Amino acid sequence: MPDLNAERTAYLYRFVTTATGKRLYHSLVAKLLGALVNDTRQEHLCV
Repeated sequence: MPDLNAERTAYLYRFVTTATGKRLYHSLVAKLLGALVNDTRQEHLCV
């Protein structure tokens, strides 16, 4: 029985190290950061 967690981790690592994976990962992080910044901005505007 293969270790599924190890296989999944290896796959994710390979995916993230590819160019497409990096691009998707960076765009996701940018979206999250943008959402956080927008939330804090709106909170300041509401006060």
